[in-house]
Amino acid sequence: MSKSFATVKILELKITSMFTDQVGEEIGSFYSDRFGVPHKVSSQYIKQRIASNYDLKLSKFNRALSLNYLIVSIIKYLGLMLSVFVFSKKIIGKSQKFSLLIDDIQQQNELDRWYSLEQEFTSPQTVYVAKSRNIKSDTSVVISREILKGYDRSLLLRGSLRFFFRDLVFLVWYSFRLNINLIHLHSFFINDYLYYYSLFKIFSAKYMIQDRNLGRTNALKNHLFKQSGGVVAACVQKNIVQHDGLALFYDIDIFFSYGDKTLQDALSLGGRVDHVFPVGSFAMEKSIRKLDTATLKKSPSIDVLFVGINAITSSRTDWRGYYKSVAWLVKLASESQNLRIAIKHHPSWIFDKKELEIIEGSGITYLEKNIDSYELAYRSKFIITYGSSMGYELAGHGLNVIFLDPDKGNPFINQFVHADENVISDYKNLKRCILAPPRVESTQKIIKNSDYCYSDSHVSKRIYEYLISVAVNNTCT
Repeated sequence: MSKSFATVKILELKITSMFTDQVGEEIGSFYSDRFGVPHKVSSQYIKQRIASNYDLKLSKFNRALSLNYLIVSIIKYLGLMLSVFVFSKKIIGKSQKFSLLIDDIQQQNELDRWYSLEQEFTSPQTVYVAKSRNIKSDTSVVISREILKGYDRSLLLRGSLRFFFRDLVFLVWYSFRLNINLIHLHSFFINDYLYYYSLFKIFSAKYMIQDRNLGRTNALKNHLFKQSGGVVAACVQKNIVQHDGLALFYDIDIFFSYGDKTLQDALSLGGRVDHVFPVGSFAMEKSIRKLDTATLKKSPSIDVLFVGINAITSSRTDWRGYYKSVAWLVKLASESQNLRIAIKHHPSWIFDKKELEIIEGSGITYLEKNIDSYELAYRSKFIITYGSSMGYELAGHGLNVIFLDPDKGNPFINQFVHADENVISDYKNLKRCILAPPRVESTQKIIKNSDYCYSDSHVSKRIYEYLISVAVNNTCT
């Protein structure tokens, strides 16, 4: 068991134990009686919210979960309820029905990767739910549902007194009994409840899908979706299942994974996944179709391509191992000056001053972040990464991928990768791997590409066919 997985497994057991006694049962009964939400749904939701408030870097829960923060949370909760009352509206008329609802669109460019799946259903049967009014399309149905706005006023009026008084009394009392700030957690619950109840009252569908990481799956959303007549809630793998709080207590009917083993760790961390169906990389589908990969591999122009990550965007992850990986690249460049070593970041990458300081004067170059990363990978002899999901995608397509773990605590490397002995934790081994002539030893571990990612260029079609088959067989609960 890797160190990072062991740490997050202990967290999962700790949170689960909070809800196994009578107090946990009574909290579940509160949500069941008050909102008509089954005990297992509310429990899964609350546990996931608790996990997301745990800082693995500091090995403690955020202060918002402490009882000392209770008064602040009550004030924020009352402000939340007043805001949603002010911006609520009366919802009249029948809901618009679609076959497919694609949820949680946050940027304009996200629409592009869904078009191939939308075409399987045909455009009039698909609706995109965006969090911003700035996301628009001339060819697809895109509806804007902003947070805190447009919630169902009749629902709010029916429960107004309980929202402001009885709910608070119960939650404060049980916060002291559980020794955790339930008001903070309840604010998320009530906002999600009002948001999705109102959304599905206006727009309903047979299938719902998203491509956020598992930490953004939502037991409450999935319950309300099915309550509105939905059949299947699905999630497409977009990220590595990182060993942190966001890997715990996910909830989804179908998870379309990269490969056969890329969800293994997460399945042991308190989640509900009814079906796991490996399809390959949804994000890679468009690029693979247009690339002449055989020709690109014959004439590589990059010796070592380091696929970087946005280390400065999260203060909750210990990035020392990542920066040490970058330092190894610098050392490799100084000792092997004939190598062309380049770093490629995702288009969303934010300038990282610390990373730049490490590579300054080394001869290592940054590649334009808007160039197709997959094309660059096929032009490279070796791909190295500390924590990019591209490592899994490219390994599945048969490229030479090396995973680095300098401090032996990399939370982005799943356990099966360690079992495959496809992880390097020592600089000398990295140098030997890059510079030594390729050879296959009888004792060398054979890596199965499909464990990492299926090399399929028809991912959308496979997703569509599986959604239909599950719905026909009525196997989702």
